[in-house]
Amino acid sequence: MELYVIVPIISFVGAGLGSFVAAYLKKKGENLATHEDIGRLVEQVAAVTKTTKEIEAKISDEVWGRQRLWEMKRDAFFALVKAQSKVADTLIILSAAFQVASKSHPESHGASNASTKAMESWWTASGDFEAAGAQVQLVCGPDVEKQLNSMITFLRATANQISEAGSTDFIPKLNKERNALLAAVRKDLAAGN
Repeated sequence: MELYVIVPIISFVGAGLGSFVAAYLKKKGENLATHEDIGRLVEQVAAVTKTTKEIEAKISDEVWGRQRLWEMKRDAFFALVKAQSKVADTLIILSAAFQVASKSHPESHGASNASTKAMESWWTASGDFEAAGAQVQLVCGPDVEKQLNSMITFLRATANQISEAGSTDFIPKLNKERNALLAAVRKDLAAGN
């Protein structure tokens, strides 16, 4: 075969082969670049997912903590209101017992068995109220604490007046103290939401 025929054939085959190899390498390079891009995207998605989960966990913990605190407040406030009702009732019973005792035995205030039992009930109810108040002070705001201390002071002074003089003029002030404490509790619970 002659050289002038072989050279164009070799040129043609070389060009075809070169074009094929160039196209192959170009496609291979594109695939490699795409693969690298996908790898980076997977890493970025994994990082975003991890960060999202950490944020969700933190928010969940914070919400759970606030909810748990609110539940503790609610439970302490319910115990306080229950104890408040009982201590108010026993104060009224104490007053009635001392009034009856002073009318029956004017020379000895509080000497009757009924007044002694009423005083014992008062001390039990008062202790329960103050114990509930101590729990509330762990979780309450300053308004509740202020009203609670005001009511405790009022109850002690009134019980002392009843035992000394059989005083009965305390019910309006008792109702005012109770309502002020309940209002402070409602406000504190509403603020906790």
